[in-house]
Amino acid sequence: PVVAGPNGKPVLAGPGRPGVSVSHDGEHTVVAVAPGRRVGVDVQVPPPHVGRAMVRRCAAPYADRLYRMPAPLRHTVFTEIWTVQEACVKTDGTGIGGRPWSIDVPPHLDRGDWRDLRWRKVRDLIDVPVACAWEATP
Repeated sequence: PVVAGPNGKPVLAGPGRPGVSVSHDGEHTVVAVAPGRRVGVDVQVPPPHVGRAMVRRCAAPYADRLYRMPAPLRHTVFTEIWTVQEACVKTDGTGIGGRPWSIDVPPHLDRGDWRDLRWRKVRDLIDVPVACAWEATP
């Protein structure tokens, strides 16, 4: 059965349970399952507009680089950054309270680490940004 974890995140009950995470946006749904470890996944359809304040809050070190990109590319790259940030705080179990915008996600990297987690942008599944994060060691 699925039960609420310590911070309200859905978890599978029982010993040796796999970590599970679900995300959806628009017509897209993604699920991640990780045997014996925490996992988080996020999918987002890029918005038609991303404001400068949002870019500066979530990707401050890269804001100038992002704003030199054509708008459609900037929106996609920003959304890739946000999906990684969301996947990390979902894995951590802190959600928005974990301040996802404070997680450094360089736009040119497809994978990285944050705290005791590893993350990866997943570009080969569907046509919108998806990211997955998981506990490096169970």
